Amino acid sequence: MRILINETDYANMEPEAMDEKPESITFAMNPPEASEPTLTGVVNEIPLSPENSQGQQNYVISQNGVFIVPEKPPFNWKEFYIGAGIPVIIMIIPILLMATYGDPINYMSLEKTIALVDDGDGTAYIGTIDFDMDDELLWCQVSDGENAARCDYGDGYNRSIEYRRDGQTETLGYANFENGMVYFDYGGTSNKTNVFTYGYQTAEQIAAAERASFIEELFFTVCWISPIAAVIVSIIGFSSGKKSLGYGGLTGLALYPGISFAALVSFFF
Repeated sequence: MRILINETDYANMEPEAMDEKPESITFAMNPPEASEPTLTGVVNEIPLSPENSQGQQNYVISQNGVFIVPEKPPFNWKEFYIGAGIPVIIMIIPILLMATYGDPINYMSLEKTIALVDDGDGTAYIGTIDFDMDDELLWCQVSDGENAARCDYGDGYNRSIEYRRDGQTETLGYANFENGMVYFDYGGTSNKTNVFTYGYQTAEQIAAAERASFIEELFFTVCWISPIAAVIVSIIGFSSGKKSLGYGGLTGLALYPGISFAALVSFFF
């Protein structure tokens, strides 16, 4: 190996130094032994420890080796309101319908009374009925204030007037609502006034009664559907990781008894 020294350095050297033999230069290379372990790999964000039953917090390691605590997602109020609203709305809709259309006063029967007059022979009495054939006849009777002879329970608009005496039924007349004629003869004379009274429902009342009956059946049906819907919403929310939705379903389930009790109290008391 040759070592070059420039002329300036050579001129300034002492004579003794020029006669000395330069020491040899040795380069030592010590490669690592094959048995020495080496560390290779790529740093990535990986969980350090999962959350366990003791409530340990999840950690992750970033690419620069920093421990990071992941933030919990914020509470989603929109999902909560959806979860609580589904079972509550199922209950509220029929309650509102019942409050609007379920009033029994809307379809109570009506009554009308007409006076019967003597037809001239002293025992028979007649009268005229003004009846709308779209209405439904419910019952009818003739009364003098003390005794009453009732119409039979037929389905048509031509009814017999019957009086029950000593275990026997006597037919004393008829009421024909189609031609509006009432005839009554009890077979004796009396100074009392006989009146004919009948109960009926209008076509509008009949439709209201049918609608109210349907709404009542709907209400008792949703009494089963609402809590089941709340349980299903809760299961879907928690199983899909949407805790806000799950808590909303549980809230709707908790509100169910109070809503049902308030509805029953308002309707039947």
